[in-house]
Amino acid sequence: MQKWISVWILLQMISVHVISQTLCVDFKEDLLKGRVKQIDEFMCRFNMEETWDGKKITDKGDKDLRRKYIKTLFDNDTFRRSDGTFSPIIEKFANTITDNGYTLHYEDSTWTAVVKCNATICNRSESITLYLQTRQQAKGEFVWIIKDVKGKLFAYLSDSSDDNKPHLFISPMEHEIGFVGILDKPYRGADLRKMVADDRTTSRLSMLTMLLESGLLKLNTIQHVSFKFSTVPGWSFTVNRKEKKGSYNTGWLITEIMDIKQSDK
Repeated sequence: MQKWISVWILLQMISVHVISQTLCVDFKEDLLKGRVKQIDEFMCRFNMEETWDGKKITDKGDKDLRRKYIKTLFDNDTFRRSDGTFSPIIEKFANTITDNGYTLHYEDSTWTAVVKCNATICNRSESITLYLQTRQQAKGEFVWIIKDVKGKLFAYLSDSSDDNKPHLFISPMEHEIGFVGILDKPYRGADLRKMVADDRTTSRLSMLTMLLESGLLKLNTIQHVSFKFSTVPGWSFTVNRKEKKGSYNTGWLITEIMDIKQSDK
């Protein structure tokens, strides 16, 4: 009898272990699904095109559901109060989005990638920041272009102002891999000159072009990437990657937001 009791206890222990292991795996899978892994995924959730676990949303007219999804894209550590509610500016922003049906798209010219790089010039380490935007090259074809650059090297130079001039261009998928392609791009004579205007002025962008072409400037590592959006009229917000263990509120999240009309008062 004692032998059978021992066997029964052993079986119960195995059963509990298997169940706990299964629940743990399911929890980890849900955390992975809930994480905003890519900027394209951030846009899909913002536009209420897919659920947190990647399923397509067919009923896009549910404003309450969209408000919910908009709020999940904010960094809880910054915007959520201890009682679980969000700050008033988040509620106002969510209502603005749902009431007007605003959406984000890769093709928009109203968002900017801010890429902080570690660089070397004449064996001296420097930090520079590149500002990139999307531009249409041909029908259905978009690329990233360097619109501006900032850092100690460029502090006394003018803005790169003419939007009609060609710019340095980068693969349209670079935003999903942290713009590492910038580091290995062959900045050589004819190829580089095709990317910038023939009539060069002493601007930050023309200085960057000259330094890269001459080999005096070497982009070594990407330190940080963030995205600034001014797509929604009257608002601007910044998206950063926030990594958190054991949380659904992780990945690419809104970490800064500004009500432009309110700030101008």
